[in-house]
Amino acid sequence: MLWPALRPGYGPLPCTCVPFSSSYPLTALISSPPAPCPTPSYLVLLGGLSDSSLPTPYALPLANMCEDQGWHFANPSLRSSALQFGFGSLDNDAEDLAHFLSYLAAATPSPATPSPRIVLVGHSTGCQQIAHLLRTRPGAADCVVGAVLQAGVSDRETSEDYAKHLEAARAMIAKGAGDEFMPRAAFWAPITAARFEALFGDVGEGDSYFCSDMEPGVMRERLAGLRGLEFGLYAYSMEDEYVPPGVDRGGAIGKVCEAGGMEALKLEGANHNLSRPEDGSAGRRLVEAIREKLEAL
Repeated sequence: MLWPALRPGYGPLPCTCVPFSSSYPLTALISSPPAPCPTPSYLVLLGGLSDSSLPTPYALPLANMCEDQGWHFANPSLRSSALQFGFGSLDNDAEDLAHFLSYLAAATPSPATPSPRIVLVGHSTGCQQIAHLLRTRPGAADCVVGAVLQAGVSDRETSEDYAKHLEAARAMIAKGAGDEFMPRAAFWAPITAARFEALFGDVGEGDSYFCSDMEPGVMRERLAGLRGLEFGLYAYSMEDEYVPPGVDRGGAIGKVCEAGGMEALKLEGANHNLSRPEDGSAGRRLVEAIREKLEAL
């Protein structure tokens, strides 16, 4: 029996669930097209903080588009998935993604089959995961030909409420207690001092990849791995609720695109995860833009 989806776009997805890491109990959902491309081709969707499987309203439309194009759709779970992000790190995410890319490369039918081509699509912190993977483990991402960053914004800029807890987090880190959890009042989910500082600390450090006040040269260094891909697309929600009103959104888009050598896709009226507008138009526009990129490869 197929259970009805609780929210449009989030399920169900006919797929295979596979373990992909010998180091950790990690699995991925992979759907296969009826007529795959001659070159094994995978589009990998990565969610943001607190997301798990099928993390966005456009996940199923994206999977259906992949099926039409002969691409496999994949959605791996990482050690930081769901509410485990508070005791994770981008370094762990990059390691897990490297394992998954190795799994996909090893899954080719025979030595005569071409190496796979992989496109990474990140939502929210999934964008940081992609940038960090390409920056710190470039050899593990040899098969990555394209990247789509949807809602890559700054955690540090989301709210000033977190800044008052930074001193406590840094004091814990200085005492060697960075892996211990912060007080419950500091954050809405369990989080260690080290991850708290990485999310909300200094510009250009830790999880900081898309701060609007980052120096262009620093951002260019942090997004350097994106510039060697066949394409990069930065999809920005113009009504993103996690971007403060004082941020120059046009300037932020231009800075990221220049630093990462990416093309901008401005989604007017769209919120952070593209659940608004409620007619799904933002998600459809994103999926269509990705379709055009796949067809051009």
